[in-house]
Amino acid sequence: MHLHRLALVAILLAFDAQAAPREIDVTFEGRSLQRSFNFDELYMEGPKLQLTGRFAVPEGPGPFPAVVHLHGCEGAIPPRDEAWVERFTSWGFAVLRLDSLGPRGKKTSVPVCMSSGGIPPFDRAVDAYSAKEWLSQRPEIDPRRIVLAGWSQGGGAVLEALGSPPTAFGARKGTKPFVAGIAFYPLCLSPNEVQAPILILIGDAGTSDLMKPVEHVNLCRQMREHPRIRLEVLPGAHSGFDIPGADHVILGDRVIRHSPQAEATAVDAVKSLIGGLVP
Repeated sequence: MHLHRLALVAILLAFDAQAAPREIDVTFEGRSLQRSFNFDELYMEGPKLQLTGRFAVPEGPGPFPAVVHLHGCEGAIPPRDEAWVERFTSWGFAVLRLDSLGPRGKKTSVPVCMSSGGIPPFDRAVDAYSAKEWLSQRPEIDPRRIVLAGWSQGGGAVLEALGSPPTAFGARKGTKPFVAGIAFYPLCLSPNEVQAPILILIGDAGTSDLMKPVEHVNLCRQMREHPRIRLEVLPGAHSGFDIPGADHVILGDRVIRHSPQAEATAVDAVKSLIGGLVP
């Protein structure tokens, strides 16, 4: 049975009653940049943004490593996002779920990514480094152990943010890159200069609106040539393989379908990448 975007909305509403345990609402200042086409400057800076998110800290004494969590075009997807918050905090990580839509007056839906007024991955990467700066100033966080994780277009933002030095995204001079990146079913555009180890998780049954599944998988496989990129291709998995309750949802040109087996493989791969950051 093919369900459409309303089916995804139903999944979101079913899980939207409560946030993940121990989360609090936070607000902090972010940068608003535009890429410059002048050779003597990387970007042009606009008015500051008030970024928002939800912040969870694990039990026990800190300082903790942390994960900056980037949603996709659809915004927050509670069943998936809260499951990952639970996993990360159980492993000893604080989690900041960053909202890139609300502060820009946008709500949700695929056109946020696809329209001319959408939010490009560059802007999401700028948000990510603003979030990293906020986390680095908090006493319960170890600024040397901050990971960036993103889903769908947020996964593309991970590749963007770790594809150039932090200063390309407005970070202060001397800012270190994220210690690692995790990109769930992104569009695989190769980073320019890989700044840290990156784990890419895709299914071979389709991940991109822009090309056929086999074409996109082959594009992603080319990134294996870089020694700091690890690619996991999950057999038979679609985008959204880690969204409980998603059963063949049609979103744009993509099929969103939960796969417990692919989700378990992804959990193991993520823990293998970042588990060593916890003492």
